[in-house]
Amino acid sequence: MIVVNKADHPMTDTMVREIRGVLSLAGAEQSWKVPILRTEAVKAEGVEELVQKIDEHRAHITEEGTLERRRSRNLRNEVLGIAASRMRRRLDEAVADDDEIAALLDRVVKRELDPASAAGELLERETDG
Repeated sequence: MIVVNKADHPMTDTMVREIRGVLSLAGAEQSWKVPILRTEAVKAEGVEELVQKIDEHRAHITEEGTLERRRSRNLRNEVLGIAASRMRRRLDEAVADDDEIAALLDRVVKRELDPASAAGELLERETDG
């Protein structure tokens, strides 16, 4: 869902129309019509409707079976993100302490080796060792 806060702003209607236009460009039929809600946080206006739509969306994705797929995808991405971050840290440490890796990177700088090939060599070396 899309929430436009500051519902009392004079440009809110224009913003909502523009958002509807952008959403209509998606074209494909979707099982969930993305609601555009107006709120005014300072006055707590529109909050009840927002909570209702959140509940409706949760029920919808549960019924459709996409809730578990989304959770699975999000957790998979989290694990891969953590692993990539840790691998990056290891590679940074390896570059700082390893003359062979420094030489490999120098070959890239001198255009003797392309970056993709160097990355392949680096990953092969680090995953084999």
